[in-house]
Amino acid sequence: MKKAITYTDYYRPTLLFKTTSYLINNLIYLATFFIFFTLYTGFISIGEDYQQGEYYRIIYIHVTSAWNSFVIYYICAIFSFLYIITKNNIFSSLANRNMEIGLLFSAITLVTGSIWGKPTWGAWWVWDARLTSVLLLFLIYFCYVYLASTLEENKYNFSLSVYCLIGTLIIPIIKKSVEWWNTLHQVSSITQSESHIHIYILTPLLTMWIASIILIAIYNVYNIRYSLLINKSMKYGSHT
Repeated sequence: MKKAITYTDYYRPTLLFKTTSYLINNLIYLATFFIFFTLYTGFISIGEDYQQGEYYRIIYIHVTSAWNSFVIYYICAIFSFLYIITKNNIFSSLANRNMEIGLLFSAITLVTGSIWGKPTWGAWWVWDARLTSVLLLFLIYFCYVYLASTLEENKYNFSLSVYCLIGTLIIPIIKKSVEWWNTLHQVSSITQSESHIHIYILTPLLTMWIASIILIAIYNVYNIRYSLLINKSMKYGSHT
């Protein structure tokens, strides 16, 4: 009789290496296609905006970085939750690595937002509801990364996981900040039901985001494989 497959089988090293080995190259090709498509459609084939000139093109970096800073935090929350229920250190390691890249994306969001805000609002920074809430997200990322790098490895994984889950409360606040408070920042141009962005700008924006999501997936595949190799080497070393 064939043995039933349990959920733990899906993150066994042999199965994970087998299922991820063929993914990486295909994902790289796919991400490269979307990046070049975005560069052509977003920077070459269309001209400048009649109001913002060339500055509007920063949307492809600013908006996708903002979206990714939210998405990555939820990814970290999922890994943190999986660590809490399984106590598998691979999940805590993946949460730590993703928090680092989430910190990078939130920093890019703030920097590009300031660059965009200078010609639009006449100031590099204003204590706008959206900007302030994104700054708070950056600080949450920063505190997690700092604590993860200074605390003893594996000893505080549970506390960091709980910290990450609590931090998810900031995401809906950021999303709704332009609706709940008076703000210079425009309301969301893209919702579940409609988009206020012209199709010629929306298309490269979405393809840029897809490319970045694929790169995040590649990053996680490499981290999974690296974590498995580290665990395997530590296990092998413990028997020598």
